[in-house]
Amino acid sequence: MGKCLIVIDYTYDFVADDGKLTCGKPGQAIEDRITALTEEFIRNGDYVVMAVDGHEPGDPYHPESGCFRRTTFTRRAAATCTGS
Repeated sequence: MGKCLIVIDYTYDFVADDGKLTCGKPGQAIEDRITALTEEFIRNGDYVVMAVDGHEPGDPYHPESGCFRRTTFTRRAAATCTGS
């Protein structure tokens, strides 16, 4: 049975200094490790899942809608980032 690496919400908005919901330096500090693990899993033929959700401005059903400034990160952008 193979392994699966799941990377959750590692996106520009959550990691970049000017991201809409950034965690900043702590998130940036793990980038090299995430990249190395991702490359290792791919090289070994294992699964890699990049899980992200959409943040639509003003979405009354999104639990984080009151936590972020206007964002342009949408499901379409997520699909572009993940290649799906």
